[in-house]
Amino acid sequence: MIDDKKVKELMNERGIKTYLELASKCGLPYSTLIYMCSGHDVYASNLCQLSKYFKVPVDTLILKPYHLETVSEKGIKRYNSTNILDSASVKEITLNV
Repeated sequence: MIDDKKVKELMNERGIKTYLELASKCGLPYSTLIYMCSGHDVYASNLCQLSKYFKVPVDTLILKPYHLETVSEKGIKRYNSTNILDSASVKEITLNV
């Protein structure tokens, strides 16, 4: 779950006044951004895109620490909030926190 207060704080630091403006600047659809900031589960790729735009670690944007796993033909890979940004394989993972 996204920490909406932190997102608003980061927006204020950059002079961004609305979610519509943020969506335009970070490249996420407006509806996706609203969905993320209203307490729903988020795709890791969207979370990464937002954290990269703000240049902050992923765990800065979430309310509590999380862990996730990906399963592929190469086996199971574990991620946490500090190393997910380094992953290229998180495009279709839903975070349930």
